[in-house]
Amino acid sequence: MKKISAIVISLIMTCSVFASCGNDDSSSEKDSDSKTTGVSSAADESKVEGSAAESVADSGADDDTLLAKAYSDKLSGSEYTIDMTITSDLMGEMPCVISAKNGNYYIQTTTMGISAEVYIVDGTGYMIMTDAGIYQVEEDLDLDEMGVDTFALDDTYEYVETKEEDGLTLEVYESYDIVSDTDDSDLDIDESEDIAEDSEAEDSEDDYALVTTVTYYFDESGELKKIVSSDELSGETTVTINSISWTVDDISLPDLSGLTEMTEDTELSEEAELKLTLSMLGVTEEMLTEAGYTYADLLALEDEELMTVLTELGVDLSGLMGDVE
Repeated sequence: MKKISAIVISLIMTCSVFASCGNDDSSSEKDSDSKTTGVSSAADESKVEGSAAESVADSGADDDTLLAKAYSDKLSGSEYTIDMTITSDLMGEMPCVISAKNGNYYIQTTTMGISAEVYIVDGTGYMIMTDAGIYQVEEDLDLDEMGVDTFALDDTYEYVETKEEDGLTLEVYESYDIVSDTDDSDLDIDESEDIAEDSEAEDSEDDYALVTTVTYYFDESGELKKIVSSDELSGETTVTINSISWTVDDISLPDLSGLTEMTEDTELSEEAELKLTLSMLGVTEEMLTEAGYTYADLLALEDEELMTVLTELGVDLSGLMGDVE
């Protein structure tokens, strides 16, 4: 099997962990995506006319009674563990655990069949793949740069309404961003409305209001059970809250002495490369054991024999044959 270079593995680690927990709503991504959506500013004017900014003015909602605001305020206390399952149109289903305490973070997730952990301790990020025996270090890393989303409200969201559904209390919020080719893509709601409604504004045909709707689902006791976020670019993301804890043990870096640090010049052992590749293909050690194989057995096989074993394990190799010598 062709050797997987360290730089490719590094990219896999970055993508599988740093893009997994929620959507990164950076303006640069929105600018790029907007060029392919084909959504006109005129089409979005109608959305802004019934905007959350107008509805909240008439709602009389008291911030102190809004459950989503209380949830967001607790997160600002910087000590929590959220165990959630994220299902999105873009990434499929991903389990994700996020813990925070005293400015340090721990994130665990599985993406593309790869289980990975991230520790951010004193601003330094450590991406760890224990099964493959490797880790990667990135200096000056914070949660925002990772695109990790706790789905807390921020100042860009406006309250729309509260309703009941299947015994749950739903709070609905909306946020507006102007998506354009300019550098000023992150604007507040008033500015968004001005641009969307002014058809004579310079280059207004290239600008439109991206509406993000977020609905929080709470049970009778006020516990958060689910969050659904949707917009035209990302589609719909459903976050099922498995558990939330507001007390967390201190977050400290585990022992890395038995692992190999990944750099551009690092060469992995054949077994580590095989483990990583099999993880990407969805083949676990448990599956191998049940089929009567070990990693050492697979390493001893010729390529054709290995392909036969992987096919027996249910791996679709039709699109991967070009990657195998």
